[in-house]
Amino acid sequence: MFRFTIRDVLWLMVVVGLSVGWWVDHTAQKARELEAAKIHGKTLREFFGEVGALKKTNSAMEQQLRAFENKLATEPDGLIPNRP
Repeated sequence: MFRFTIRDVLWLMVVVGLSVGWWVDHTAQKARELEAAKIHGKTLREFFGEVGALKKTNSAMEQQLRAFENKLATEPDGLIPNRP
């Protein structure tokens, strides 16, 4: 029959405790990574959406500026000289 000493039981508790601690941490880390990926992905989508909106706004402003420059250039006392 096997005899277990207190030392053997303590070593078994250390091994089981470390294993359970690692498993709990590993599971929590996976959950944190998934949550971070969701947040990060949403942030990137929002960021690129804002960049796209800024590009559209910039393009519209450039068109308005060109129209204004053309208007000034065609007026007799325009501030911008006629371009060749």
